[in-house]
Amino acid sequence: MMKSQNKKEILECRACRFDRSILMGMNPLSIQLPKNADKDTIVAELAQRKNFLKEKNNMGVIVQPK
Repeated sequence: MMKSQNKKEILECRACRFDRSILMGMNPLSIQLPKNADKDTIVAELAQRKNFLKEKNNMGVIVQPK
């Protein structure tokens, strides 16, 4: 996660954009994955990431632009 987060930096940082997409309700099944990828595991990991980001957001850490 980037330390200095103004709106432009958040939109340019891939990790920040991805985190914001997760928070906004992105469908994890819409991600293009290799054919041999375990989709259930990835969906579970993204659900954990979303919960982590929500908790982090509740603690006052900014992960999306205002």
